[in-house]
Amino acid sequence: MNNQPSASSSPNRLHFSGQGLDLFVILLVNGFLNLITLSLYYPWARVKLIKFYWENTELNDTTFVFHGTGAEVFKGYIKLMLLSLVFVGCYIYATVTGQHAMSVMLIAVFYLVLLLLVPVAVHGGFKYRLSRTSWSKVHFGYRGNRTQLIIEFLLGYLFTVLTLGIYASWFTHKIRAYVISNIRFGSLGFQYTGTGFDLFLIQLKGIFLTVLTLGIYYAWYRKEWINYLIEHTYIEQNNERYRMHSSISGGSLFGISLLNLVLVIITFGLAFPWAVTRTLEYVIAHIELPDAINFDTIQQTENEYKDATGEYLMDALDLGII
Repeated sequence: MNNQPSASSSPNRLHFSGQGLDLFVILLVNGFLNLITLSLYYPWARVKLIKFYWENTELNDTTFVFHGTGAEVFKGYIKLMLLSLVFVGCYIYATVTGQHAMSVMLIAVFYLVLLLLVPVAVHGGFKYRLSRTSWSKVHFGYRGNRTQLIIEFLLGYLFTVLTLGIYASWFTHKIRAYVISNIRFGSLGFQYTGTGFDLFLIQLKGIFLTVLTLGIYYAWYRKEWINYLIEHTYIEQNNERYRMHSSISGGSLFGISLLNLVLVIITFGLAFPWAVTRTLEYVIAHIELPDAINFDTIQQTENEYKDATGEYLMDALDLGII
């Protein structure tokens, strides 16, 4: 792939060129090495996957590059494994010695820590992954404040519980808005202008019609959700703000999803990598960046960040905020 930016006179376009066979091989090798190393290989497996996705995504025919290493993720992996072993050891000790009050306290502490780990993982994960990702030697960055994100998350979680889940859309909106507004791509900034009420209506309609149509409407629901998030994201350059656009259609997404499902079923799951790459190729090709943005004039502004603890946590907790 070309690693130099193309002329700025051409429209800004994204393209995903990853192949299902390449992803299949990566997943197969990662699974085997994780098995024989008792999951110690996981950090390197994680980095291989991230590299595959980033380095097969092109902006104006120039690929993105992920500079993270397995060794960086391994450090975070070891930290969390040691903390987990300490907790498990304390719990076993309390159980064996009959200290029931201590056992209950440890379980309460575990759930509290697990709750706090979510915003910590989001903050650290985005800070690490974006800092270690570049395009044409310009790095991304994340400037959010961890304490502020923790407060936003805990308040949103509390309101969601108190409203029996109704507040979830506003909760999602606030976290997404905070994260996106703190993302940088060199001298470019980002803003998200969606509202929790809009997301609530999309979700309510999506759930109702998906159930009513026995799942058929789900593709249109996902289309509306993705298009809304993208079209309410703006890129800022030289004090000007430009809106992104998405042309994903429900019919196309339904066709791709249906064929993917058939392929995965008849191959007993072996076609999963092809399903992933086919979906990514379609979705990324239909994300339209503002042509007014001049990517050739972006300046590097972000600092390096190599603590990958949050990266491991984001994957372990299966977090996908953006």
